[in-house]
Amino acid sequence: MKFILVLLLVFVCVRSQLINYTPYSDDCSSIVSGVGFGLLSMTCLQNTTTGSIFSFNLYESTYVNISSSHWGYCDDPVATQIFKLDSCGYYPYSKTNYYVYESDQPQIPSNSYIIEQYDSTCENRQNYWYAPNGTVVVDFKQNLSTTYLCVSTQPFTNVCTDAMDRMYLNIIVFLFLTTIIKAQNDLSCIDRFVKGIGQVSLFSTNPSPTINEYCFKGNLIKCNNGFVTDINIDSANSSFILDSNYLNCFSKLVNFQLSNFILDDKIFYSPITSQSLDTFIVINPNISSFSLSQQIKLNMSNFKIIFIDTTIVSPINLSYLQIVKNSITIDQENSKIKFINDKSQIKLPPLYISVSDIPDLTNVEIDTLQLTVGTSSKGFNASSVENFKTFENVKNLVYESGYNAYPYEIQSISNNKMESLEMKLSINNALDRLFDFSNFSSLIKLRFSNSLNLFYNSNIPIGVYPPNLNEFSFDGNSLANFPNLDLIKSPFVDLNKNSFQSLTNPFKSSVIKKLDLSNNLNIANTIDDSYCQTIVILNNNSMSGVLPECIKCHLSDTTIAGWYSGNKYDLTPSIGCSSIIPKMKISNGNTYLYGSNLGFLSSAIISIPSINFIIDTPSISFYSPHYTTSTLFNISITSSGSNRQFTVSNDPYYPTPKTITFKTTLQVEFNGVYFTYDKSITNITIDSIQCNPVEVDFYRILCNLSSIVQHSSNIPVTLVIGNLSSSLILKSSNVGIPNPIENCKDSCNRAGSCNFETLKCQCDQNHLGDNCEIKAIPCVDPTCGGIGVCDKTIGQCDCGLINTGNSCELPAHWVSSIEPPGESGGVVLLSGYFSNQHVNLSVIIGGKPCNISLSSPPTISNITCSIGPGTGIKNITVIQNTVSWSSNSMFQYYNGNFRCPNDCSNHGTCNSNTGICTCTGEWASFDCSSKSNQQSNTTIDNGSATINNQDTTYSISIYKLIEVDYNGKVIKEFNFTNNLTWDKTVVNSTTGNSKIIKYNKHIQTNDSSSVNVSTNITTTFEEVGQSGERSFAGVNFQLEKGSVKLSISITNYPFKNYLNTLQLVLKSNTASNKNGCGDDNDTNLEKNQSENSQLDYISIKKGDKVLKGRFINRIISDNKSTFITSSINQSETSSDEIFVTLNLPHCIKECLLDPDFSVLVDPNFSSSCGTSRKWVIPVAVVVSVVGAFALVILVVVLYKKNRIYIQIRLKTIRDK
Repeated sequence: MKFILVLLLVFVCVRSQLINYTPYSDDCSSIVSGVGFGLLSMTCLQNTTTGSIFSFNLYESTYVNISSSHWGYCDDPVATQIFKLDSCGYYPYSKTNYYVYESDQPQIPSNSYIIEQYDSTCENRQNYWYAPNGTVVVDFKQNLSTTYLCVSTQPFTNVCTDAMDRMYLNIIVFLFLTTIIKAQNDLSCIDRFVKGIGQVSLFSTNPSPTINEYCFKGNLIKCNNGFVTDINIDSANSSFILDSNYLNCFSKLVNFQLSNFILDDKIFYSPITSQSLDTFIVINPNISSFSLSQQIKLNMSNFKIIFIDTTIVSPINLSYLQIVKNSITIDQENSKIKFINDKSQIKLPPLYISVSDIPDLTNVEIDTLQLTVGTSSKGFNASSVENFKTFENVKNLVYESGYNAYPYEIQSISNNKMESLEMKLSINNALDRLFDFSNFSSLIKLRFSNSLNLFYNSNIPIGVYPPNLNEFSFDGNSLANFPNLDLIKSPFVDLNKNSFQSLTNPFKSSVIKKLDLSNNLNIANTIDDSYCQTIVILNNNSMSGVLPECIKCHLSDTTIAGWYSGNKYDLTPSIGCSSIIPKMKISNGNTYLYGSNLGFLSSAIISIPSINFIIDTPSISFYSPHYTTSTLFNISITSSGSNRQFTVSNDPYYPTPKTITFKTTLQVEFNGVYFTYDKSITNITIDSIQCNPVEVDFYRILCNLSSIVQHSSNIPVTLVIGNLSSSLILKSSNVGIPNPIENCKDSCNRAGSCNFETLKCQCDQNHLGDNCEIKAIPCVDPTCGGIGVCDKTIGQCDCGLINTGNSCELPAHWVSSIEPPGESGGVVLLSGYFSNQHVNLSVIIGGKPCNISLSSPPTISNITCSIGPGTGIKNITVIQNTVSWSSNSMFQYYNGNFRCPNDCSNHGTCNSNTGICTCTGEWASFDCSSKSNQQSNTTIDNGSATINNQDTTYSISIYKLIEVDYNGKVIKEFNFTNNLTWDKTVVNSTTGNSKIIKYNKHIQTNDSSSVNVSTNITTTFEEVGQSGERSFAGVNFQLEKGSVKLSISITNYPFKNYLNTLQLVLKSNTASNKNGCGDDNDTNLEKNQSENSQLDYISIKKGDKVLKGRFINRIISDNKSTFITSSINQSETSSDEIFVTLNLPHCIKECLLDPDFSVLVDPNFSSSCGTSRKWVIPVAVVVSVVGAFALVILVVVLYKKNRIYIQIRLKTIRDK
């Protein structure tokens, strides 16, 4: 630490709480060694040598102040600083971070030397300071430093003095300490050490060099801020004895290396106080005997001891070496060290040892082991090779042996985890059998180097290579026969420094990516093009001839040229090679650059935008991992010596010409994009005549016709590049006049090809839509069990109506109608399709179970259950065979007591059994709120009915039929707004003077199995000629004379899914002509929906005219009555349009519904404008069908129990 502090003296005592200053690290993260102190507020800590310190609390705050003075009793401060309590801050004067807090029980590190000062009673502590054992305090002013050490292992010393002696306490204590502890520092330590080894002359002619002379004289000694960190020196004093005192003297020593000295081996068992020691190396110590007889206590990362002249006789227990963190080297030239496995479980750092016996490593885990053994004449125990079988937990093994035998026992290691094996062997005679490494499934590196006679029949002595080998080296072994490279299944092969006479052509290996054949001085022949698919190193041979083009194109790079130096080759580079052909693709989550003659260095490939490439197959393929973004790149290859840039796409697209021009009658130029640099994959026909490419790149193709085109217009052209093609028609073959080519919209979003003749996209298998704009979603089972078809718009199998599941393996079910009980509860009858399997059948209505009837078990078309009491509309769920069906709007408890709408407006009587009003006098409508209109004139023609009256116009039309899924998403939609021709049928009325006309329309569509199905829509218009009561789906209702009754039948509708239902949307248009009477031109819409009613009503009032609409909340679904709901919404685009949506069930055979409409007169109507105009009220009911589907956004439907009033401003229509 750089903090300057001496002994302290109490000046004034104000409070009992001490202000404590604890030294912290530079980033304020932890306590560090150094001098800490504490003092009472408003007291002076004074020292006559280095100054004094004063601290106090800032009034009513969490801050304190500290100041320092050079002399005296805290007068004239030279530095001051404010600290926040319970936090860490920096004090520039002492160049130290302190953590500051108030406490009468300060936290002082154990094993610290501490001075505490008390008042005259020796009872009240007034201040203290401490220094952890071994702390060095440097006084730069006096050029002094002090190391504080504990005395007799006692860390605390209490000093008390009376008031008279307090002034001189600091001086007395300082003198007391110096008489017990010798002041030590790194200067005295290094000075004593260098003088001991007799090497002072290496640093200075002065017999006592300065610290700077020691630290900055070469690299023998390195220092940091005055502390010695590294020592690497040879002893010149053969009698110098190295013991632990020398190491303990240095406080921050990191690396220590010494040669040629006397070693006191007790140094290994003595604790070293320095916590920074990392590496300890001693070379050839002069020692009479050496044995590691107990646990090493040198706590360090690297331990190395090399013996040259000393013999180690005693065995070494492996457990003694565990304290070393990173590596241990114990080397002896005559190799007579024996290691003993003395524990059941041992984990050792990397170990580099010379041995007399192969150690038993049972249950010993070791990352790296290097064994050096000699011959049996040098003390090697040959029988110990059996211990190789115990090397199961050795990860990396280096074995160097002079013993005249190959250790076949290594091959017997079972369940081994070895990843690297290197051997250097000396064998007198060639081997009599091959090596078998089939048991080494984890081995990725195998090397045999500088070995003698390591051959089998003059070949590499390996019969079976490791199955997952990545690096194989057989170097420096004087092998003469060139090996069969096909047998070596390793990407990297090193065969340098052998005695090959020639190479084998062609190169056939598909595994080897780099082959080193350098320094084989006798090789004279050359390589052929087959070697282009590997990096082959050939320097320093005797080769001659012509190098392949794949190499010559990249000799501008000095690295590549160096691979072939030292031969007789012409290494002049070929600049601008035309044989470089780049292409790109995305495959297996990577972007690949592939083609021909691309070079051998990934660093030579520069791309814009920039991505990094890795070699896949040299010269042929490179890849950028995990890059799948469709991108257009500019690629340059610097090793080619050319500035040429290649434009390529990693997402190849069909060739897209923009213009085609006849340059001559026999030469044609294509300009566009997504062409190629590869002539061999380019095929062009013009008017069935071959056009051979002569120049190609990404943007342009120039080709020569084999004969003259005979046609002058409408000329067919086909352009094929690889597996992508484009077909188009040229308008003209006139020379020099470009033919512009029109492309599909958005170029098919690069997800399909454009038919240039029809300008329609042909999407690839991963996209959908007219412009291939929709990403296809694959199904879990693409085959859908052979039953259904994968719907790639949602990624689910379309299994038809009676199956479901990822593979259409489950039976589906649905409900088409429900017969509910009364509000007191009872039997519920569900009709629909339920298959013949009813595993774990349950019915839930309104969150409550509906108990399945035991007397009427479920069938394929019915389920009977019993439910408790309830009211209103409830959701319903049917579960069986792990399949669920649900509806939110099909179930309603039956209420036999019905309320009439508006209580008949006091103009009629209510029938509570039916909920129908009987109006009195001239009053009419479902709620008797309007007057009858007896002057209606109705015309029905081609699917429309028109009722005319004065200046008001109402229109009602069938707008859409929509198939929706359970979540309300539109699946299919039929629009009826176009004027279509309907099949008309006139029906003779049996109900008075009614006029009935039917219109039929067939819709051709596909069902879930893509089979064409005809759905019939029948619309029946009845102009009611006589008022009376009618009945539909069990509901009685009153019809007024002059009203229009509209019945709609939908038969044989092909649902896409068993969960889907239908919506029928009706549209009302309302308008009025200005008549000069000041009529109110607003339109009032009133909707009456009640759960306690069988009918839903709407009233649309325009001026004095009212259009009444009635919707029975029942439908005939597959011949059975069931409950439905309806909703009303205002158009988002036109204020004079209102939509009524009827929510229909899943009816397979027929959905039949029966709304009706009538035009009445508001009771406040007045004809004060006279009779100059006839009453004309047109009501047009128009039915139209469009055979195409369209996707729409489904408007959210709101169901309300009470009336809804919507004030809508509508446009006016002048009655001409």
